[in-house]
Amino acid sequence: MVSELPKKNIQDHIMELFTRRCQSKGVIYSDIDQFFPEHLSDYLKPYLEVGLTRLTSEELPDLEVMLDELRDTLIEILD
Repeated sequence: MVSELPKKNIQDHIMELFTRRCQSKGVIYSDIDQFFPEHLSDYLKPYLEVGLTRLTSEELPDLEVMLDELRDTLIEILD
């Protein structure tokens, strides 16, 4: 089971699965910046206001904060 593997092995396993998924979809992954194009927050803001904010009664962090945290997490996993 994956949870029983050491952290490094889990990251290797995730990266292997991610790479295979990209290949199966014809996507060439080069670096984390592909996930965060310029003006991403401008594009997502209307969807956040219409969608996600309606699904929770809790106040959400600023979109830039969420994107920064997501970026940091993906860097840990994929790099």
